[in-house]
Amino acid sequence: MFCARHPDRPAVAQCTQCGAFICAQCAEMTGAKETTSGILCTKCYEKKLLQCKEFLNKRYPKRLQKIILSIVFYIIGLLVVISSFATGEIGMFTIFGAILCGFYPALAGWDKGAKEHEEEERQYGSRFHISSNGEIYRESGIGKQICYFIFGVIFGVVATPISIIREIRGRVSDKKLLAAIEKELISLSKI
Repeated sequence: MFCARHPDRPAVAQCTQCGAFICAQCAEMTGAKETTSGILCTKCYEKKLLQCKEFLNKRYPKRLQKIILSIVFYIIGLLVVISSFATGEIGMFTIFGAILCGFYPALAGWDKGAKEHEEEERQYGSRFHISSNGEIYRESGIGKQICYFIFGVIFGVVATPISIIREIRGRVSDKKLLAAIEKELISLSKI
């Protein structure tokens, strides 16, 4: 049996993805780097690299968008909170500023409350209540959503700067990974 890519070389392994035979050079090129899928032929390895590149190319601009929006919301929120304290108008403006500071965690909290309510309904069924005037209504779970939203705001005021730093580091890491994938694709084409 001979290598699918190099027909003049004897095969030493078989691709765990497609079953193609692989020579020592191809196995060394793809096998040492592809630990989760085992040894791959160069075609399957190239497909994996291209899938990873596509994923990173989609995530890369989304991370930048999240970074920019988080910074903008946080700065505006801080300015609103500071101005409300400076003017002595502590109240709705302070709450609004805090919501802006913790925007993404607050949204995540709102979604978590909704999902938890849905899960409870799936597990235990819907809850119904009777109002003081005798009307029957189904519990909507809005109270749980509001609680999670408030917790998200409080958490977000502290966690948003940390999240921004983490996203910036992740974006830098994605850029390095994209460069490494490009380099790997070029070296793969040379064997």
